[in-house]
Amino acid sequence: MKYSLLFEMAKASGIDALEVYEQTNTQRNIQIFESKVDTYQDSSITGINIRGKYNGKIGNTFVELYDEGMNEIILKRIIDNASSISSTDDVPFLSEVQEYQEMELFNEELANTSTKEIIDLLLSLENKILAGDPRIDQVTDCGYTYGDSKVVIMNSHGIEAERHTNYAYILVGTLAKENEDVQSDYQITIMKKKEDYKESEMVERALKEVLSKLNAKSMKSGSYKTIIRNDAMSSLLDVLSQSFSADSVQKGLSVLKDKMEQKIVSEKITVVDDPFRSDLIGSSTFDDEGTASVRLSMIEHGVLKNFYHNLKTAKKANTTSNGHGYRSGYASPVSISPTNLYIQAGDTCFNDLVKQCENGVLITDVSGLHAGFNQLTLDFSLQASGFVIENGSVARPVNLITISGNLLDILSHVEALGNDLKFNSSAVGSPSILFTAINVSGE
Repeated sequence: MKYSLLFEMAKASGIDALEVYEQTNTQRNIQIFESKVDTYQDSSITGINIRGKYNGKIGNTFVELYDEGMNEIILKRIIDNASSISSTDDVPFLSEVQEYQEMELFNEELANTSTKEIIDLLLSLENKILAGDPRIDQVTDCGYTYGDSKVVIMNSHGIEAERHTNYAYILVGTLAKENEDVQSDYQITIMKKKEDYKESEMVERALKEVLSKLNAKSMKSGSYKTIIRNDAMSSLLDVLSQSFSADSVQKGLSVLKDKMEQKIVSEKITVVDDPFRSDLIGSSTFDDEGTASVRLSMIEHGVLKNFYHNLKTAKKANTTSNGHGYRSGYASPVSISPTNLYIQAGDTCFNDLVKQCENGVLITDVSGLHAGFNQLTLDFSLQASGFVIENGSVARPVNLITISGNLLDILSHVEALGNDLKFNSSAVGSPSILFTAINVSGE
């Protein structure tokens, strides 16, 4: 092990425990524009974050290149860093060897996709969208991104863990014009294997979404029965996920504080965090502290069941970590993050949701999530667009509207859940949901 001497020297320097977190990220990005390769980027970077406990405090440093000649400098940085810490928080290292579930998270065929194959795929996608309808004015974006991440964690308590994951996604942006009206749309396909991309489906989706927005106008303000479509609903769940963080709870920054085992939303709602979905990009068998991943019910039939814990928050709460200590990069501190988070689907097809709504509104897009949400209360006021629903059918497109309310409140008034569970690029998923009423501000 190339870090053996570092661990030995750390012990001799009075460092009680040492952790090495090594991450290698590889990325390829290819973009085409007007049938030409516009961007081609290949990058790979390895970074090492080294944390040590000295006199009860955690010091850390990071490097991009490592050799044993750096050991004295690294350990001095850790000691100096730890000596300047005034916080009284206990930040433990994982001390019990874990058993990790076996999963195949790396797809060799996806990794070996050739540059020519990617370019041909993008050219074909661009051409078919442009030829799909005379109202398509331009394909503004057409790109393929491949990501590959390898993580190695080891510490002086005998923890050794390694994972290797990869994924790819295709993003296409389209612009449509009809008379004086111009509309744009973006569609994404996320792949854990090559077979996840189906060109005909992506072309159809890109055309349908952008063309359906043409000639949209506002609607009268009021309280309406509302369907929030799966993709828009995933964005709202993404905001709610921050309230599940035990760190936020302990700092008094979560509306869910003191609500454990209480009914907080409709009994129709069950929210699951599942790290073992090998088809999704959030999957992992352990977190960035080496803690084994577990499947959690965050909300079960409306009742709050769990918070996300890392080792630090678990110590504060006198419980054990449930494997949600993650870094945003090797140079970043350990924070808290979900894996694959989703609202469990119901059994109602989308067309039946629309029929059940009868007269109301279908929301397909929301924006302003950061500015429009009060994270402390989950009150929201969001710009939105979608369609009017009339007599149980999707009618004209609507834009320039605002939906408002409280997220926990609307989730307490659920009429039906769709069977169309869909995940976004953050591995957060939801089915389409029919709500009793949501306030809409328009004309």
